[in-house]
Amino acid sequence: MTFVRARRRRRAIAAGIAAAAIAAMTITIAAQRGGGPPAPVRDNGVRPIVTGEAFIGGIVVTDESTPRPLRLASVTLRDPDRGVQRVSVTDERGTFGFSRLPAGHYLISVNRPPYVSVTYGARTARGQGLTIALENGQRLDAIRIAMPHGAAITGRIVDERGAPVSSPRVNLAVVEAIVIGPTSSYRRVYGQTIEPDDRGIYRIYGLPAGTYLIGATPGLSLLTRGASPRVPTDDEIRWATRTATTGPRVMAGPPPVGSATALAELFYPGVTDIASATPVTLAAGEERAGVDIAVRAVPVATIRGVVRTPDGAPARGAQVLAAPSTDRALADVLPSLPPLGLSAADGSFVIGDLAPGHYRLMSRASSAAGGAPVPARGSSPPGSDLWALADVDVAGADIDGVTLTLAPGMTVSGRVVFDATSLPPPEPATVRLTLSPPPSGGPALGAPATQAEADDTFAFKGIAPGRYVLIGNAGTTATVQPLWMVKTAMLNGRDVLDTPFDVTPNLDVSDLVVTFTDRVTKLTGLVSDQTGHPVPAYSVIAFSTDPASWHQQSRRVRMPVRPASDGRFAISGLPPGEYYLAVLPDFPPNEWSTPAFLQTVVPGAVRVTIRDGETTTQDVRLAG
Repeated sequence: MTFVRARRRRRAIAAGIAAAAIAAMTITIAAQRGGGPPAPVRDNGVRPIVTGEAFIGGIVVTDESTPRPLRLASVTLRDPDRGVQRVSVTDERGTFGFSRLPAGHYLISVNRPPYVSVTYGARTARGQGLTIALENGQRLDAIRIAMPHGAAITGRIVDERGAPVSSPRVNLAVVEAIVIGPTSSYRRVYGQTIEPDDRGIYRIYGLPAGTYLIGATPGLSLLTRGASPRVPTDDEIRWATRTATTGPRVMAGPPPVGSATALAELFYPGVTDIASATPVTLAAGEERAGVDIAVRAVPVATIRGVVRTPDGAPARGAQVLAAPSTDRALADVLPSLPPLGLSAADGSFVIGDLAPGHYRLMSRASSAAGGAPVPARGSSPPGSDLWALADVDVAGADIDGVTLTLAPGMTVSGRVVFDATSLPPPEPATVRLTLSPPPSGGPALGAPATQAEADDTFAFKGIAPGRYVLIGNAGTTATVQPLWMVKTAMLNGRDVLDTPFDVTPNLDVSDLVVTFTDRVTKLTGLVSDQTGHPVPAYSVIAFSTDPASWHQQSRRVRMPVRPASDGRFAISGLPPGEYYLAVLPDFPPNEWSTPAFLQTVVPGAVRVTIRDGETTTQDVRLAG
């Protein structure tokens, strides 16, 4: 299952973009091509650790009118180009330092509860930090990082009668919202499973100033699912009362028992509709009390059934997942454990505590050992070669007799090709391919990632029917400047790299040819003001001029990047084509790839053409 989406504050994004209108832009295109045949020795993706004579140091203080040094703050220095990071701890004076650094680009982040985690140069608590462009032998020893004290929210979790809810664990989520055009989206910025005390009191701390929605959902474990209490009916109460006064021999047998109940997923102050939740606005360092969440019980049901192998035998140890197939905003932002069952020796399974709704039962198992799951190759998640799907409507009553008959999964296979001009082909072990369901495809059975074999072939086995998107990388993946990029993924004469392809029952997919190239494109430039001075305070976004490519998993929409301290930016790995390039004063972290947001950026953007294997330089000069 893939969960996407979140929630955020309301901002006037379009107005901010208009303020960053581009007055003049110049384009210089310089081609960089490699030459000669590929070397016979493969690249294993390992990069040596490089040292130098540069230094970065500074001090961490509190963000107060009278700043105080912060000791024991964890300072992380990261070099994204080389995939290396170093960690230091501030001393009694709040100072830190990193020596023997080579020239490069560095990011600094600081963490120390209960203060808000900070990235150096970020305009907001969760914004992009400023990359420090460090020259060889340069010494920067006056870095100053101020950490604001985190705000806190506390309150009680109570039931419909106002009694504290203290025994079950509760998942709490802090959610931000943002509105772009006619739609709203949600982003979880904090999530933790807690157990309120005997008064039902909870506390969340370390939050930056902002406006939030507070959500709660029961924190059930696999051991407690199916153990929800049942609410007695009026007939049960009358029967029990009369039995106590007249004796059990006078009355008939007991009536049917009432439905089981469980806590519903809710937002403060106790609503299921996320759009009706009451926002909580916090100032920096504020302690807000009285944020009480009134939870209520809803009728839940249990599904019982059996999993069978393709020949009808019981499937032992098969996993069965009950995934809500409706579009629920709560499932996107509240951290909850998906209902999961495991079939017994006779193939039977039980999944309890299912709230009313439509579910898709998804089962995975292996044909080995009577259906028991087996580990997939390498570090991939547990995989299998058998699958089963069934749709079930739950309305508060238990459902018995569901049969899931496993079927053999399909194989998606092919080979990788390396279009090399200057680099040796990477080792097969560094070639990683993934099949992922599209973001809007609903609940689906996942597929473990796979690696290329020594002969450059690959195979995904046991793939369930559905739509999939291919994602691939090769060589070292620890840096932001890739050495290889996927060029094409050809299937039956069609490039499926940018569009999902279908896997249908009983039909394998073969001859999928994935081509990697070392002709990695690069878009660079300088963001400056009218006087030519660098302006690193903005972000730069590049996205295709074709609106059909404006979606989350598109290779042709790149997340906005922050220029370094010298005003220079670099975006690598964009496929050849025509793009919009724009400068943003701010952008919504969860909406930058959506058509609604990108359409607001187009009026202030410039077109730029990126060609295969070339470096394109686009300098941006801002007006005002």
